[in-house]
Amino acid sequence: MRRTAAADLDPLSLIWLESAEMLAGLDPRITVPPEGAALWLRYTQAALNEPHFCAFTAWRRERPAGYIFGRIVPDPLLTVGLVEDLAVDSHGRGGGPGRLLWDALRGWFTEQNITLAEVRVPTQSAIAQAFWRASGAREWYDLLRLKV
Repeated sequence: MRRTAAADLDPLSLIWLESAEMLAGLDPRITVPPEGAALWLRYTQAALNEPHFCAFTAWRRERPAGYIFGRIVPDPLLTVGLVEDLAVDSHGRGGGPGRLLWDALRGWFTEQNITLAEVRVPTQSAIAQAFWRASGAREWYDLLRLKV
């Protein structure tokens, strides 16, 4: 487990792509554009330089096993830590990389005096729902989306 470095992003983009395609398979409203991995790389490279962003990568046998991204979201009422993304290599599931990644990010949030974290969990992903609920997540708000 270590903080994510720019050099880690190319292999992590493959984990992102696999995760995005699995989510798209669960929800027909989601499509992964052909340039999706390149867009993810650009976003992540820029985010790594932001002071309110943090990323960790789990490693297994010198290969990335997954990653987690978090961001501090300031708000006049309640500043929170947002879990932006958590993805684990489906070929190496088991052994707890998701838990280790969440523990690392939770530690960073604590260092930043953040006492509440939010995570957006796809309702169609039973695995993600189970993981976050087992981690102590509970409903707080309903997230509604509108077409514009």
